[in-house]
Amino acid sequence: MVDLKRRENIKKAIALGLSAISLMFFAKLTKGAVVLKDKSSNTEYRFGSTADFSAAGLRLPQASPATISQDGEIELDNIDGTLVVQNSNGHTYLGSSTDVVYGKLLHSKTITIIEPDKVQAVTDVVPMFSVESDEFPHGIEIVQVYLKTSESSTYSVNLEKWATPTDGSPDTLTTIATSTSTEANEAPDTTGTVGTSEIIMLDLPDTDVNWIQLTVVFYEPIA
Repeated sequence: MVDLKRRENIKKAIALGLSAISLMFFAKLTKGAVVLKDKSSNTEYRFGSTADFSAAGLRLPQASPATISQDGEIELDNIDGTLVVQNSNGHTYLGSSTDVVYGKLLHSKTITIIEPDKVQAVTDVVPMFSVESDEFPHGIEIVQVYLKTSESSTYSVNLEKWATPTDGSPDTLTTIATSTSTEANEAPDTTGTVGTSEIIMLDLPDTDVNWIQLTVVFYEPIA
């Protein structure tokens, strides 16, 4: 049985912590859990051995950048587009409490091609990756493309979107080119939208360089 004085102290602490939202909710202790009740809808949110959010969504704190200070604290970083959690030094690879990225808004895929002029002599177009529904059920939105080459040159690659492996009239997402340099980056020319089952292909030139590396940065929209 919970000591009555201790129970009253807990109630007071809860009341103080919820003073800012007391007009919308009230709190009570029941069966070892804290229960918030929405006054307008009578919906209950239970916090005990488990937290029940089945009646509503969970809104996380946000900052630019994330500013967390306690182990187990979680926050959205609006600058990096990441979900950040502070881990304790209990983890094998952490010597102290460390802010760790658990989820990212942006993803990337990279392809490296050795002697691309010889590859181009066999086939003009090389598959980079396909957008599969198992991994990206909502498709992807490309936001940036990066090109690196082994030596300073003028090297141009068409980034295309194929509906099938034998697509005869693919859409061009962007044409990225170095200009007597080894690096270039740009956003897609028109739209970076690639649907599920579509394939991102590279249309290569016959320019003679030792290697190229192309990176596509994207996110998965929920729409």
